[in-house]
Amino acid sequence: MRHQCMDKTKVNKYFSALKSVLDEQNLHVKPNAIWNMDETGLQLDHKPTKIVAAKGSRHLHTCTSGNREMVTIIAAVNAAGDSIPPHVIVKGKTKRSLYSLQTENAPEGATWSWSDSGWTKQGIALLWFTDSFLPNIGNDRPQILILDGHDSHNFIELIDVALQNEIHLVELPAHTSHWLQPCDRTVRSI
Repeated sequence: MRHQCMDKTKVNKYFSALKSVLDEQNLHVKPNAIWNMDETGLQLDHKPTKIVAAKGSRHLHTCTSGNREMVTIIAAVNAAGDSIPPHVIVKGKTKRSLYSLQTENAPEGATWSWSDSGWTKQGIALLWFTDSFLPNIGNDRPQILILDGHDSHNFIELIDVALQNEIHLVELPAHTSHWLQPCDRTVRSI
């Protein structure tokens, strides 16, 4: 399914829109003003046991605790290689959901929220944008934010705040982030 969405016309339209914003705003020479955000789910209790295998083995199997509790991390990086502190979303109904976590050990500046599912929702995306993204990108305007088409990012309140703050939102075509999302394709953990 996903490979069928890598339609040449759709991808060309995306790159044309991106180029248009870069040209109109003269952002080609400002990599610190070109941002990408993405969410990822992380399993909280992933401690596989050590295994012994023959050198060169390609497929190794192991077991974990079976605890499938997850958190969602919203991260953003720019084309200059800078990042902002992460936003962490935990599963829960109230702030009490954070009590069992060691929030004091999180990266400096990290922000936290909760949702019934543990995933991003519209209000959380707006919270991330106003409380994490805008305070950490500096005052230089305009800037651009490349994001996927998840419905939590694609709603009028977030778009209004972006316009008010001279942040141009460029949405990746549906089901193409596995090829086009900069955070998926170029960011590597150290």
